[in-house]
Order: sequence, then structure tokens, then C-alpha cells
Amino acid sequence: MIIVAFQNIRAIWRLRHKAQDSAAAVKRQSSIRYFARLMLLASACLTILLFTYSPVSALDPWSSSRYLFCLLVTTPAIIAPLWKHVSALNATSSWKAKLLAALNGTILLYIAVILLMGFVNTEKTVPSIQAVNRQQEALISGLLRLHATHIYSEYWTCDRISFQSNERIICAVVTNHIEQGYNRYLPYWSIITKDPHAFYIFPLRSSPAFHFPRIMAFEHRHFRRYIFDGYVVFQPIHISNFQFGKT
Repeated sequence: MIIVAFQNIRAIWRLRHKAQDSAAAVKRQSSIRYFARLMLLASACLTILLFTYSPVSALDPWSSSRYLFCLLVTTPAIIAPLWKHVSALNATSSWKAKLLAALNGTILLYIAVILLMGFVNTEKTVPSIQAVNRQQEALISGLLRLHATHIYSEYWTCDRISFQSNERIICAVVTNHIEQGYNRYLPYWSIITKDPHAFYIFPLRSSPAFHFPRIMAFEHRHFRRYIFDGYVVFQPIHISNFQFGKT
């Protein structure tokens, strides 16, 4: 991106020193295009800088990488100036121009390989993603049959069910020890904590699925247990006196 930014700045500088008889409209259009590319590149650099300094991305870079998807918008701004120098190369070009074209061509090839690898990896994940979607649809159908429209779950399951069910099922996030978790939308938490018949849904063999029966036993509470594909569903009985944080 530094090389591309330098080439855009160089092009703008040349436009400023063109002959005065140049067509003003063409010059203005070119200036706007180069400035737009520079702004895109500056936005990309700022995004990468913020990502680098974020403590969340340092702790969990893989899941946080979704915040970098916006960088794809800058792809044309990166490719255009590189391709311009490569396509302008001819037999009469100087050795400096040929060297610059070779460097730009190498960068373009690298970008093409990265994009191809991304496409191949995405294609490989399609079957597993489709299987997860089917599993989620089966879970949502099962919950709706049980009239479990208010549920507690862990972070990832919670957001996914609320989104995929189009909020027919709303969810509040709890921690591994069934305490209040990180809820991005606090009104959900307020609604569900007021419902004494709210269900608890956790992935099988997960930490909250392990702790929940023990917490209920400690509180002398009873529950019904259902197993769906990959998930365990708990329906507490007389849960109105159950208090979070008293584990």
C-alpha cells in the first residue's frame, strides 16, 4: 500500500505541473480519481492501525479478523496504479521503467495468489457452513415447538439464534458459570430475566452445559433436559427464585 500511495502522490504531483493548455476537465477528473484512491488507502491504513492496537485482536486475532473485511474495498485502488505501469511497458522503455514494472507485476501476482487462496478456502468451508446452518435451523425449529422464545445461552450461540430466527427467539448471554455475560443489546437481558420460564441452551460438552445442572442442584431446583443436534436444552422448573451470581 505504501508503494501504491507513493505512485498516486507522484501522479498528482505531475498533474500539477502539466502544461497549462491541458484540458482542464481531464486534469480535474484525474485529480479526483487519484485523491479518491489516496483516501481509500488512508482508510485502509487507519483500519489496520486500529486493528493492530486493539487488545481484542491481540487476544483473539482469528475471530477479530472479520473487522478487516472492509479492506476489500481498497482492492481497485491498489491494483489500478500497479497495472497502469505494467501495461504501459514497451520495448523502448528505460531500465528503470522495466524494473518498476517488474516490481509492480510481482505485487499484482502476489495479490492474485492471495485472492485465489481466499476463494479456494472459502469454497472448502461451504459444506461445513451449510451443515452448521442446517443444525441451527433444526435447533430453532425445536425451540419453537417447545415455545422456547426466551432463552439464555453463551455468546456465539445467543447472537446466532436471535439473528437466524429473525428475533422470533430472543436470547441473553450468560457466562460459563451462568452469570450475566456480555450482552450487546441490554433490553434482551431485561426481557428474559423477567420471564420465569426462560430456557437455557448450550452446545453439548461445553463448559456452561457442564456447570448448569450442578448449579441447579446446589440451588435445589429441578429442570427438564432435551437433546437436539449438538445442543442440550434445559427447561428449569420453578426458576423464579434462581438468582444470578450465587453459584
